[in-house]
Amino acid sequence: MKIYEDTVSDSTTDSITDSAAVSASDPPSAPFVYHRLDVIFSLLAFFLGFWFVYTFSSDYFSEKMTVFTVAYAIFVLSWLYLSGRKPVKESWFYLVLLFAAGISFSFWSLFELLHFLTLYLLAAYWTLSASGALAKGTTSNWAFLDGANAFLILPFSNFACQWRIWGKELKKNSSSQKILSLLLGIGISVPVLAVVLPLLSSADTNFNNLILSVSDYIGSHFAIHIFRLLFSLPVSFCIFSLVFGSMYRRNRALPDPDRVSRLQSSLRFLTNLAVCTVLGLVCIFYCIFIALQGSYFFSAFAGIRPDGFTYAEYARQGFFELCKISAFNLLLLVFCNFCAKAAPDDHHALRIMDLFLSVLTLLLIATALSKMFLYIFAYGLTAKRILATTFLLWLGVIFTGMIIRQKKPSFSVMRIAVFSGSILLTQLHVLPWEYIIQYVNHTVFF
Repeated sequence: MKIYEDTVSDSTTDSITDSAAVSASDPPSAPFVYHRLDVIFSLLAFFLGFWFVYTFSSDYFSEKMTVFTVAYAIFVLSWLYLSGRKPVKESWFYLVLLFAAGISFSFWSLFELLHFLTLYLLAAYWTLSASGALAKGTTSNWAFLDGANAFLILPFSNFACQWRIWGKELKKNSSSQKILSLLLGIGISVPVLAVVLPLLSSADTNFNNLILSVSDYIGSHFAIHIFRLLFSLPVSFCIFSLVFGSMYRRNRALPDPDRVSRLQSSLRFLTNLAVCTVLGLVCIFYCIFIALQGSYFFSAFAGIRPDGFTYAEYARQGFFELCKISAFNLLLLVFCNFCAKAAPDDHHALRIMDLFLSVLTLLLIATALSKMFLYIFAYGLTAKRILATTFLLWLGVIFTGMIIRQKKPSFSVMRIAVFSGSILLTQLHVLPWEYIIQYVNHTVFF
């Protein structure tokens, strides 16, 4: 279902539309075109890649990652403005989140690996958004396809673009040919010197001492720089290919309306009665479950611990199961709405079932949150409890969006899920949670 669009001409960038896309099985036919500005930024991308590798291979990782984040944003914005483009308005939202997560890295990080992954996700998605390269030009129901473009398709399908630009420039420039010949000569001399130098060292003690001192310096200083330079190349290729592919819509996967329509038709194999029966039975059993639990199920709302339970036992009793059920209900709703012969907008009973299941799921989420808060008030805050609470809040936003969509079919649940997910994920890193946890646990609870 993947389709590609391949162009690098400034004059045609703004006129590209989804209808112009061709099948993924057809190779891109547009010539490889670039401009002088792209050559400059291809070199800057190498320095940016070197700094990224240097960040991971030296001290003060957090501070250097902040510098890299700011430098990357300046790199992309400079390329856009100097090439006569303006970032899409929506992209400023993601840029603010990117700066917030990047700058906070220098001061604190509750989950360092997750913090880094958040920066990566925001930077890649922001690049597409700023370049106007999202499937629909803005965050839409095609967010998964946009994510695939940002993290896989554009970086790897355009991986050789930077190298091709360098190769073409070297062929054009006579002085570049001389530099290339000089580098070739240096490369050939390495194995020759590897034979000659040991023989000379064995012939003279002073020369041998000189070679040993030089070797020690190379082993302790020069080798690490060579390592960084070598690894900077693939990193800079990924950085350049993402931005280059986004700006020129090169090898970008787009939704084909005809294929999407055919796929949706092929997926709608369940009758509306069957789908409503499935959702209705699930809702009935949820109602029975809630009714049987009675006061025990809702006692956490009032901060009451049932007899025979410790706070830890009661809070953990069914908490993770409620989280799993909430996530499963989301998948169930997606499956039923995609597989029903009639879309929910055209079938009143299906909309009612969607609404009922969403409300019940919100009730389960609220119950799980009440148990978590009861557990926190009893034993204090921890990083894992903050992470679990954040996930439940995000699910709550999604199911609230599902309820709104039953009344307003044009409402995009995917759009609100991406926005809210970005904010909630960023706040995990922006807020000084380690200090908050320490303050709350020592001041409020103990």
